[in-house]
Amino acid sequence: MIRIINTKQESDLTFDKIYQDYYRCVFNYAFSRLLQREEAEDATAEVFLVVLQNLRRYDPERGSVGTWINRIAHNAVENYCRKAYRRREFPVPVIIREKEEGWEPEQPANRQAYRILKQLSEEERSFLALRYELEMTNEEIGELMGLTPATVSQRYHRLLEKCRKLDGNP
Repeated sequence: MIRIINTKQESDLTFDKIYQDYYRCVFNYAFSRLLQREEAEDATAEVFLVVLQNLRRYDPERGSVGTWINRIAHNAVENYCRKAYRRREFPVPVIIREKEEGWEPEQPANRQAYRILKQLSEEERSFLALRYELEMTNEEIGELMGLTPATVSQRYHRLLEKCRKLDGNP
């Protein structure tokens, strides 16, 4: 069992605890970006491999565990997409795959969300996933993408309007 050691005191935060607390969030983020279960599983495994390899370097002074993992997840999925692009592979599924336990493609809300996600660009899906899957703030997203929080807010507003139109709600 690996523990995060803080110079001031030992933390009870272990890799097992981190994995249990963040697996679903990381997987859902990867799935919302890649839209295929197997690719999302691969990306999620990559995230937790990086977490395991760098656990001793985690510095609570620089941010929460969630923020640290969110950044790792974002970078891992971005790298996955870049590699797929270079190989000319594009993760667009032929059929709806389940997102996680409880994801039922037959449920109208999930079918509708999936239909909308398929019509968005990779960048737009990424933007939505940062907010709704990783629950990052405008400030965190801005820092990650080199944007001001106000610009992030504007982009979300425009993107949500686009989603409403794709959903048939002007």
